[in-house]
Amino acid sequence: RNTWAMLPKWAKITIPTVIVLLILLLIPAPDESPEAYARRFVEAVSEKSWDEAIKHLNSCPEMGQSISSQYLDLVEGLLAEDRAFEAEQLFTSRHTFVSADDMRADAVNAKFIEYYLSKNQVDMAMKHTGSLESLVCVMRYYIEQGDGEKALALYRRNSPKFSKYD
Repeated sequence: RNTWAMLPKWAKITIPTVIVLLILLLIPAPDESPEAYARRFVEAVSEKSWDEAIKHLNSCPEMGQSISSQYLDLVEGLLAEDRAFEAEQLFTSRHTFVSADDMRADAVNAKFIEYYLSKNQVDMAMKHTGSLESLVCVMRYYIEQGDGEKALALYRRNSPKFSKYD
């Protein structure tokens, strides 16, 4: 204590400044690269921490398509937890994160159809009908509900997409 009192004023300013600078230099800065965010995103998805994964997506949209599979896992996880609105938003912007050749995107799309049909939300399911299989799924739903007229009307509206062998 007496030593501190005897130090000159410049030393009293310099010593704490040097100590603070040393502490700041020794503490590593967080990695803000897209690869680091992608790593954190993958970890959050593997732990099924959906909100954390979404936070990483929003923090770094430059992660690219390296997270394709995990991105679809996130969409499926949200859908499984009845968070369809969030899943829908992520799925509509999937082209940023999901590679075009990822066949799993079609399977996730089919899960949307199944989900909405299980909730009797045919209009929402119809938003995801881009393939013949998905149209047939909706037509089958109408038939199972005893509404053959709607199934037939759906078929007639989309008849150019069907061949005589479908």
